[in-house]
Amino acid sequence: SAQITVAAIRTNVTGAEPSAVTTSRTPTTPGKSTGAATEGARTWLRGGRASASGDSRVVAFSAIAMTATVFGQTPGVAVFVDALVSDLRLDRAQVSAAYAVGTLASAFLLPLIGRRMDVVGVRRSTLLIVSGFGLSMLVLGSAQGLAWLAAGFVGIRLLGQGALGLAGRNAVTLHFRVGLGRAVAISGSAAAIASSMVPFVLAAAIASVGWRETWVAAALSVWVVVLPATLLLLPRGDRGAGA
Repeated sequence: SAQITVAAIRTNVTGAEPSAVTTSRTPTTPGKSTGAATEGARTWLRGGRASASGDSRVVAFSAIAMTATVFGQTPGVAVFVDALVSDLRLDRAQVSAAYAVGTLASAFLLPLIGRRMDVVGVRRSTLLIVSGFGLSMLVLGSAQGLAWLAAGFVGIRLLGQGALGLAGRNAVTLHFRVGLGRAVAISGSAAAIASSMVPFVLAAAIASVGWRETWVAAALSVWVVVLPATLLLLPRGDRGAGA
């Protein structure tokens, strides 16, 4: 390696002779990393992924989480409107107003959840989000009036449509360094296909067992499916998607 000698003239207060200080510098080769950063750089270039099976598990989790959000989205809620109007003796304007309250509250509160998710990670956040999402559907299933209905809508809009969707997207974004676009496309397409069938299932369930029982069944299905998926499909870790 090349060595650069620098003569530094130093004179101290005692009148000592000048001394020469020799320093060396090893130039880095373009395209290569040195020191402790080398392995980190290589991991980044490889995509920071442990295995192809790990990738597919994260994509599967994202698709499941995004599908479950349909219970808090307009297509999933719309099938309940006729039953809500009839049983709670409300008009459509009142139901729409309660739904709007839930949507606005979600818009204001979702950044707080996103900030907390940055701290504790997607895995832990999702467990809490799904638990609260199911409870919100149970609130809707036991609604007795407009205020009760609005409270339930706040829960499913914030935790379902908002926070659970955020978790599904963040899991993929934090996991992938290479192939992110493809992973997002696959999880989004799978969720769209599955979500398109959910309103028909809900409508059939309402006609068969009633709207209250359908909300209870929806809550149980989210707990039974999404909670195990979170534990089994998201990797453990201290940061990011697996935290």
